[in-house]
Amino acid sequence: NGLTDYQIGEIKLRLAKIEGGKKPVNVTYDTRKSVETVKPVSKTKDALPVFGEDFFTNNNLTFEPNLRIATPGNYVLGVDDELTIDIFGYSEKITKVKINTEGQIRLPNIGPVTLAGLSIDEAKIKLKEVMKKVYPGLATGKTSIQLGLGQ
Repeated sequence: NGLTDYQIGEIKLRLAKIEGGKKPVNVTYDTRKSVETVKPVSKTKDALPVFGEDFFTNNNLTFEPNLRIATPGNYVLGVDDELTIDIFGYSEKITKVKINTEGQIRLPNIGPVTLAGLSIDEAKIKLKEVMKKVYPGLATGKTSIQLGLGQ
């Protein structure tokens, strides 16, 4: 059957524990100790902790990303990033745009603007300069721009 005598003895012991504690017959092995005398290794207070053990015993562990945090200013924009451009003050407008495969967004009355490879902070400065043509309040400070990351 492919199992050694030792493995068969271990299986018999496990089955005996499941069946209610009946001791199996012939549970000793060729030159090894009886399985009944082998005790499991237990931690003593002198034993060193195993590195990373707490990672596997943490009941609150989740690998789900937190999507409700502010975008850091050094986040580098890339293809398929969705941006929310919020213009407020003297002029008001909220626009959602997606960076295309060429690394650009297309803004009405302005045209394509390349943002891929720029950080959020750099993209905000660039958008402010480009949008001054359509929103003159950006130049005077009466209008502000806020840039956020969508999906």
